[in-house]
Amino acid sequence: MFRDATCAQVAFWDETEDVTGAEAQGGSFSIGSVKIGGAGDTSSNQSRVSPEAVQILVNANLIVATTAHS
Repeated sequence: MFRDATCAQVAFWDETEDVTGAEAQGGSFSIGSVKIGGAGDTSSNQSRVSPEAVQILVNANLIVATTAHS
């Protein structure tokens, strides 16, 4: 199961092309009246963790799934 979760995570990074998670963490900024929205803006749903990897670990009872509320 650890191998499967690791492979799922690596595949997720490959799909998102964001191995470091930097794009998911970037925020918006403004210069004068110009606002630039980053990938980590509150409207973004990007994550650094593969949902499939999480599900594999949940199914193996190694972690407990949580739901983020905003």
